[in-house]
Amino acid sequence: MAVTDALDRIVMVNPAFVTLSGREPTEVLGKPAELLGMAPLRGTHLPELDTALREGRRWSGESSLATAGGEQQDLWLSVNAIRDAQGRITHHCRVFQDVNPLKEQLRAMADQARHDSLTGLPNRRAFGEQLFRATARTRRHPKTLAIMCVDLDGFKGVNDRHGHQVGDELLVQVARRLQACVRTTDIVCRMGGDEFTLILEAAGTTHDIQRMGQRILTCLSEAYAIGGHHIAVTPSIGAVVYDGREADAELVQRADAAMYRAKHEGKGRLVMAQTDTEHDENSAAAA
Repeated sequence: MAVTDALDRIVMVNPAFVTLSGREPTEVLGKPAELLGMAPLRGTHLPELDTALREGRRWSGESSLATAGGEQQDLWLSVNAIRDAQGRITHHCRVFQDVNPLKEQLRAMADQARHDSLTGLPNRRAFGEQLFRATARTRRHPKTLAIMCVDLDGFKGVNDRHGHQVGDELLVQVARRLQACVRTTDIVCRMGGDEFTLILEAAGTTHDIQRMGQRILTCLSEAYAIGGHHIAVTPSIGAVVYDGREADAELVQRADAAMYRAKHEGKGRLVMAQTDTEHDENSAAAA
């Protein structure tokens, strides 16, 4: 807490202010609050402050305080006006509250809401946000953007035979292998169940994308040792290249359709989705 006079010079601070600011009372008493790194008591710096104090209300909002070391601390500030018997403002009382722990907690909660609790990968919500940004970047600066849908073949059987604990550990190991297969710039997400999706920016040529898919096929198809069990599963992968025009939902639908084609064609394989041009050419040839 800091109390200032009618000219906004500091007349009193409490021990908590000393701890927060790193300044002793002898360093601040009689000094203008603004020169000590506090926001001046003007509406240009603290919106609607004048109105609140004129109406006899407390003003509260985000502000900052400069410490003795020159750091700016984000704080929650409350300002009260102290009046004399004639109703004239004689002093102002600033009360600072450190909101950084709360902000850190809110950031952590927001981060948790975007990550899968089992594997730690970005979840479906985060995937949508990341894909939106990736397609926007690609439209501004054209480059190859591809996404892959990866679904495990026979995962339900693993759960049925060995239990969900083994199934969960399998998903964790699959997530680790996927991350080991891709570049640091690529994004691996768990969409739910045994379905994973990859966002590959600057993915290169179709051959490069196929080579990445084959690497994932080989890596995920190697046996897993979990709880004394020898687990064998394969992935079915659908890949699609963004054409620069389609909506994100359509892009995901094409990748998903390619993944189901991979399953229908025998599982444990990669299928590249056709572009609209290829689809039209094939349809014309069939006609």
